[in-house]
Amino acid sequence: MNVLSSLRGSAEAAYAAPATLGFGALVLVVHALTQLAPGSFEIFAHADGDLMEGQVWRLVTAHLVHLDTAHLMPNLIGLFALGIPLERWIGSRKLIWLVCAGGMVISLGVLLDPSIALYCGLSGVLNTLFAALCIYGVQNGSRKLWAALLAAGLAKIGWELTNPPLISGGLDWPPHVLSHLLGYSVGLALATGFMFGHRAYQMITQRVGQMAG
Repeated sequence: MNVLSSLRGSAEAAYAAPATLGFGALVLVVHALTQLAPGSFEIFAHADGDLMEGQVWRLVTAHLVHLDTAHLMPNLIGLFALGIPLERWIGSRKLIWLVCAGGMVISLGVLLDPSIALYCGLSGVLNTLFAALCIYGVQNGSRKLWAALLAAGLAKIGWELTNPPLISGGLDWPPHVLSHLLGYSVGLALATGFMFGHRAYQMITQRVGQMAG
C-alpha cells in the first residue's frame, strides 16, 4: 500500500509539471535522433563557425544534444529533480521563461567567448533551474537549508573557475564553467524578479481594492 501511495504521489507530482516532462521528452527525442542519424549531432551542436554562417538554430538545439548516454542521464535526472518541484511552485509559464532565457543567455555568452568553439548539453540550463529553485525555496521552505544550497551552488562555480569541474569532469568534452555561471545568474535574476513582481502586483491590486471600497 505504501508503495502504491508513493507511486501515485510521484505520478501526481509529474502530472503537475507538464513543461518539465515535455522538455525532458524533447531532449530524449533529440538524443535518439543523434544516435540513429549519423551527422545529426554536428548539425545541432553549438559551433562558432557554423553560427557565424547563419545557422542560428544551434543557439537553441545545442542545449538539447548530448555526447552519449553518460552525458545525457545525469542531465536528464537533474532536469526532473529540479524542474518538477520548481514548476509546481511557479507554474509552467515561468518555468518555460527560465529555460528559454537561461538557454539564450548561455548560448550568446558562449558565442562571445573565443575560448569556446564547441558546446552542447543541458548543464548550463540546470544551473538556471537550481538557482531559481533555491530562491523560491528560501521563500517557501526552510530558509536556512535553501540559502545554504544557494551558497553551495555559487561556491561550486567559484571552485570550477580555477579548478577542474567537480561533476562530469571526465567527459571527452568537459563542462564549460561560463555556461554554469551565466545560467546561475539568469536563474537568480529572473526568480528574484518574478517574486518582487508578484509582490508588487499583490500590493497594487490590494491598494486598488481599498480605494474602490
